[in-house]
Amino acid sequence: MRREKQIALALVCCLLLCNFLPHTGQAAASIRLSQTSATIKTGKTIKLSVKGTNKKVTWSSKNKTVATVSTKGVVKGIVPGKAKIVAKVAGKSYTCNVKVDVDEKAALKHLKVTYKESKDYTYAFITNENPYPLDISGKMKFYNEQKQYLNKASDYNNFVSAKSTVVLRFLHPMKDGSFYAPASHTDVELSVKKTVNHDGRKFLKATTELSADGKVLVTVTNTGKKKLNFVRYTLLMCDKDGNVLGDEQHHFTKMTGMEVCLLPGQSLDYEFVLRVDGKKVSIEKYELYLDYAIYD
Repeated sequence: MRREKQIALALVCCLLLCNFLPHTGQAAASIRLSQTSATIKTGKTIKLSVKGTNKKVTWSSKNKTVATVSTKGVVKGIVPGKAKIVAKVAGKSYTCNVKVDVDEKAALKHLKVTYKESKDYTYAFITNENPYPLDISGKMKFYNEQKQYLNKASDYNNFVSAKSTVVLRFLHPMKDGSFYAPASHTDVELSVKKTVNHDGRKFLKATTELSADGKVLVTVTNTGKKKLNFVRYTLLMCDKDGNVLGDEQHHFTKMTGMEVCLLPGQSLDYEFVLRVDGKKVSIEKYELYLDYAIYD
């Protein structure tokens, strides 16, 4: 009988101890992030929190270029891409996968535009002041001397690197069977479609030479370690006063069934001659713009 009482007393003590000891496994299982995935726009923020604990939380971003996080769990999108936001608490880590998309309206506010004219085209120089590359398109309307609408022109799918400039061309309307410079045009209406994930513009280098007989030799080189499959540059050919007489917009792309690309370390030469009304004209000044380069 005495032994039975001892066993019963031991069981009661065990039960009491179990009630007073912390349930570490259950507590750890109940700790969680407010969300494990999120999508935000560039420049925008979201607030993350850790549920199920009052202990100190340490926040960090695995890709600070794309998204940052404050000590209070506020995540901010910097450039398009993906980042892992990690909360560390009680010796364990909890992750939220964050995707950052471009804020189109905000991005448009940081595109600066200037213009030049030739007989056949109006050129819009679009400078991207955003810290990320963009794919932009533009539309322009032309008017005659009486301010009557003539036509509109478009230029699509122009990749522009961060802090770089791309040239958009808008073809003038025709009059008497040939193109002519209209009296005026509207400011270019720009739109942003998407971002460029594999921007190779920084690997594209170019040198130019002006020959004695007024030709321009352009040499482009891939200084990177990847093939550049989509490359374009614009050469504006001018008179001595800088007026645009003509242009060449040269590009080469990766094509189905035929490899057209710029290999790592490869250089390609192109010679340009200016012809006006079918006659060769000596180039006195020129401007070269490396529009874009993209790799797979």
